[in-house]
Amino acid sequence: MWSTRGQGLLQTVNGRERFRIDPRHRMHLLETYEPAVAAYLRERVRRGSCCVNARAHFGIYTLCLSEWAERSP
Repeated sequence: MWSTRGQGLLQTVNGRERFRIDPRHRMHLLETYEPAVAAYLRERVRRGSCCVNARAHFGIYTLCLSEWAERSP
């Protein structure tokens, strides 16, 4: 939301996480991206968690971690 101000194209990752993505970057956000890793992280990240993503991809996990750490309990 913060990166597109709610104006981007809606994209779903792994059938669960939904983001609005700038159309110029949509090709980098895959519909399926390491579903087992995403499920593992989703189960463990709690509201208010401090998350660090030090990977070298476009930022799918950064988007997911920010959503999971912000979600309601």
